[in-house]
Amino acid sequence: MKKNYTFWIMLLLFTIVKFSFAQTNLVPVSARIPELKLWVDAEEQTGADGSSVTTVNDQAGVVSGISVQGLVTLNITPDGKKEFSFAGLDNYINLGQPAALDFTPGTDEFTIMGLIGSDIPGDGTLISRGGTSGVQYHIEISNNKFWVRVGGNPSSNRFDLSNGLIDQNINFALAVSQNESKLYINGQLIETKGTEGIGTATYDEDILIGETTTWDWEYSDHIRSVGMFSKALSSSEIQAIYSDIINPPAEPETGTAGLWNQNGSNIHFNMGNVAIGTTDAGNDMLAVNGNIRAKEVKVESANWPDYVFTEKHKLLTIEEIQKYIQEKGHLPNIPSANEVRANGIKLGEMDRLLLEKIEELTLYIIKQEKKQIELENKLELLKSKLDKKSIEH
Repeated sequence: MKKNYTFWIMLLLFTIVKFSFAQTNLVPVSARIPELKLWVDAEEQTGADGSSVTTVNDQAGVVSGISVQGLVTLNITPDGKKEFSFAGLDNYINLGQPAALDFTPGTDEFTIMGLIGSDIPGDGTLISRGGTSGVQYHIEISNNKFWVRVGGNPSSNRFDLSNGLIDQNINFALAVSQNESKLYINGQLIETKGTEGIGTATYDEDILIGETTTWDWEYSDHIRSVGMFSKALSSSEIQAIYSDIINPPAEPETGTAGLWNQNGSNIHFNMGNVAIGTTDAGNDMLAVNGNIRAKEVKVESANWPDYVFTEKHKLLTIEEIQKYIQEKGHLPNIPSANEVRANGIKLGEMDRLLLEKIEELTLYIIKQEKKQIELENKLELLKSKLDKKSIEH
C-alpha cells in the first residue's frame, strides 16, 4: 500500500509542477546535466545547402550573444546531416567571453567536446581561447594528430596516440582536471597527459570556434557540434554522450506521465529540469522556491582541500590577508555578501572553501606555536645566562 501511495503522490506532484526545458532536444539526453555550459549544434540552423550562417544559438541555454565572423556556411550532407562549414582565415563562430566558459587551467575542471563533420579534416583550430602570447585552452588538428594547449603553451601538448585516428564524423572530447588532461575519440580514452601538459595562464580573449586570436591557424572543414562542461567528464559519461549522439534515444512527449518511470519503490524523472513553486528552473535540475526539509544531505566533491597541506599550496602571509580584508571586506576565495545575495551559495563548494580556511588556519596555528616555542627557548637560554652571571658576581 505504501508503494502505491508514494507512486500516486509523485504523479500528483508531476501534474502541479511546471517543467522548464532550457535545453533543447538537440542536446543529447546524457549531456543534460547542470555542468553543461554550451551546446552549439548545426542542426539548429535553417537554410539551404551552402547558405550563410548568420545566427548561432546555445542549445544549453547558458551562453547568449554568439556571433559569426566572416563566412560560415551551412553544409547539408547527402544523408541530411547539417554541419558548419568554415571558409578559412577570419571566418569563425565567436562565443565571446561568457563567465560560464572562463575555465581557469590548473584550478577548474572542464570538458570540451565536438563532432567533426563530413570529409577528413585538414589542419586547423577547432576551438580556442587565446591571447598574443599563448592560449587559455585550445584544440587543433595538425599533422593528423590532436594538439591541445591548456594554460599557456606547455611543452607536452601533442597527443601522439591520436595519430591515424582522425577521420570524418568522429567525436572528440578533452577532459581536463587540475593536473591532467585526457583525450577521447568516439567515446574511447586515447591518451592521458599529466601535469606537464597543464599550465596556469589565462587570457582575456574571445572564445572562437574555427579560428584563434593567437595566430592564423584557421579551420577549413566541417564541424557538426561543440559542447562544453564545467567538470572533467568521466569515461562513462563521455561514452554515454557519444552513444546518444550516434544513436539518439527517442524523446518522450512533454507533459505526459510517461516522463516518470517506476522501478520497484523508486520513481525517477527521465529528462529535463524540475521547478517547484516557480516557473523557471534555469540550468538547475531541481529548483525549489521555498524551504526543503531533510535529515541528511550528501554532497559529492571532487576537489576536497587536502591540497592545502601540499608544498604547492601558497599560504598567504598574515600581512597579505590583512591587506586583502582591508581592500575587499572579506577573506580571499570566499564570496562577498553581495555575491551571495545575488547568486546564493553552493553547499558543496562552500563546505570546501570553509574547510580550506580551517586547514589554512591550522597551518597558521602550527607556525605560531613553533615561533612561540622558539621564543620560549630563547628566553629560557637568556634567563639561564643571566642567572649564571648573577651567581658569578
